[in-house]
Amino acid sequence: MSEHAGYLIVGAGLAGHFAVRGIRERDADGRIVIIGDEPELPYTRPHLSKAYLMGTRPKEKVIIKPASFYEENKAEVWTSRKVTAVDPANKTVTLDDGAPIGFDKLLLATGSEARRLKIDGSGLRGIYYLRRLADSDAIRAAKDASKRAVIVGGGFIGAEVASAFAQAGVDTTLILSDNVLLKRQVGQEAGQFLLDYYRGKGVKVELEKKATAFTGDGQVTAVRTADGGEYPADTVVAGVGAATRTELAAAAGLTLDNGVVVDEHLRTSAPDIYAAGDIAFYFDARYGRRLRLEHWDNAVQQGKHAGLNMAGANQPFDHVPYFYSDVFDLDLQAWGDMVDWDRTIVRGTHKHNLTYFYLKGDRLKAVLVVDPTKEQSAAAEQLAAAMPQVKDEARYKDSSVPYESLVN
Repeated sequence: MSEHAGYLIVGAGLAGHFAVRGIRERDADGRIVIIGDEPELPYTRPHLSKAYLMGTRPKEKVIIKPASFYEENKAEVWTSRKVTAVDPANKTVTLDDGAPIGFDKLLLATGSEARRLKIDGSGLRGIYYLRRLADSDAIRAAKDASKRAVIVGGGFIGAEVASAFAQAGVDTTLILSDNVLLKRQVGQEAGQFLLDYYRGKGVKVELEKKATAFTGDGQVTAVRTADGGEYPADTVVAGVGAATRTELAAAAGLTLDNGVVVDEHLRTSAPDIYAAGDIAFYFDARYGRRLRLEHWDNAVQQGKHAGLNMAGANQPFDHVPYFYSDVFDLDLQAWGDMVDWDRTIVRGTHKHNLTYFYLKGDRLKAVLVVDPTKEQSAAAEQLAAAMPQVKDEARYKDSSVPYESLVN
């Protein structure tokens, strides 16, 4: 007789872990099985490019909860197993050994994988990509032995890895395709602040350049760019984006569009199949459009919400998007729609309430705060959720005006 689970979760990451919490809030006994293709219990990926990579956070603090949590919650975690097919009609999945497992409710939380550069020299030793715990282990070992590193890519992974290498005393060069750091994530003004900050910390930042080749004889020795530049390195880390892992959903015939399309309850186009985290393309009523977010908080919130709905809650998903990043001694926190905006208002200076307000027309869409207090974080989130009309820009620029008083 084949295996069967009331709740089957494909993907042993943040979303999968928090789905267990959501399920158990409503159903104390239904069988839960989590299937993950890594050997570890669910862990927190953001640490991999931050504290864990720097050696300041031990592995047991990267794992979200110990095995005892799953035992207490009667949830089975099948590690180092891979799902190869999903059959929505018969409500079964097939594992890599050919074994089927049936389900009543299924959550797809398969996440993303690192995009790889397909350029000359890509097979040389010393070139790394960061997505999994094993990747972070390998990069940390390389960092500890490295004298000169090149980081390709100016997104969060590139910025955070460059910070870790520079703080370890490694001669670090960061190659960007944009004209400022994190431009696509935080915009021109905040990106310029970060660019200046990184250069002040000794990171060599090369702007508007495209890596076209890795050079070396067996081991990488340099990165070559399209303009003919060559940047010596004994270690290269490429952070050039992520690709959603939607192959299972596509093969199962689920509706796809910039990810797996889900309704307001995080249900896919197939009955009793849900999706959460990086792959979920959901409609956000606050912004009136679909979003797909590759952030820690999104995986946490959607995972738990999907679990609640799998167990019968039937509640629409409503959450203000949030992300954070720790680089050098900066704590960056942002709330709201960091994509659909057309101008910014800047408040304060570094160490003095530095804030970026993102507007579309006269409507506030998002807030980014550098080194916020706990109280400022809570107030900034409330402000971003309210999306007020900005009637007096001077009040937004005035650091003495509390965030909460900006809500109309």
